[in-house]
Amino acid sequence: MVPRPVPQSSSPPLIPEFFAGREVFITGATGFMGKVLVERLLWTCRDVSRLHLLLRHKKDVPPERRLAQLKQSQSSSPPLIPEFFAGREVFITGATGFMGKVLVERLLWTCRDVSRLHLLLRHKKDVPPERRLAQLKQSQVFDVIRQHCPQQLDKLSMLAGDVTQRMFGLDHHDISRLQHVSVVFHSAATLKFDEPLGAALQQNVHSVVTLMDICDQLPNMQVLVHVSTAYSNAELPRVEERVYAAPARLQHLAALVDALPAGLLAEITPQLISPKPNTYTFTKAMAESVVAERASTANYAVAIFRPTIG
Repeated sequence: MVPRPVPQSSSPPLIPEFFAGREVFITGATGFMGKVLVERLLWTCRDVSRLHLLLRHKKDVPPERRLAQLKQSQSSSPPLIPEFFAGREVFITGATGFMGKVLVERLLWTCRDVSRLHLLLRHKKDVPPERRLAQLKQSQVFDVIRQHCPQQLDKLSMLAGDVTQRMFGLDHHDISRLQHVSVVFHSAATLKFDEPLGAALQQNVHSVVTLMDICDQLPNMQVLVHVSTAYSNAELPRVEERVYAAPARLQHLAALVDALPAGLLAEITPQLISPKPNTYTFTKAMAESVVAERASTANYAVAIFRPTIG
């Protein structure tokens, strides 16, 4: 089997892609590190061609028997991402954005045993959600998947909805389709720096509240990953890996947004969001505080991811 070229994807090639079709020679395979290495290659690099192990005759045990004993070993290495997602159903918002596409592609390619990815897709520019799902499957980011394991794309399931609507526009039937979901990624957001405060608040903050309300209804829910931004606290000289105090009280801010005329709200927005430079970073910081507050009483784990791109 000839190693295939590095795939043309917007995301960097990962270890499983590098080892696809390759033969590997390993010394010290029966040692602690060697066993872990062999197990990781076999589990995470399913398309590796062959592992050649150098084994010596040891304490009257011939190499052939040592290989048989090695195959019966128990792994002492911790579970990695593909193992964690095996058999799981995942709910993803923002799947058609840059980060969302990369996330979906990585899950389908590196986590071959993932059960299903439920994608929240809205009606956009006269394109219905069903067609947007079909367009997503034809994206360049999935070129390698379409070539080598096109059946993985059948694991994409569409839910018609919008993060700006109450309960995302999902009805009881839609929620019931998510009953087996155990992992949720919230990537949907408006990335416009000059988005009016009301719209940014609705898409970037209220959507988090709604999503966590939905997560609370899922009986198998285990992990929520909220996609924030590295610039949520851009005004600080040094940003630590912690959630900072909310730049405003959500309840008071929401009441103000609802009460003021659009023109007046736009005029005083710079004062309301100061020292944040724009409504994007302001609302993303607000969202982090909402996630942290709700996480304290949630019956599932919560993580906040701050990428440097959106």
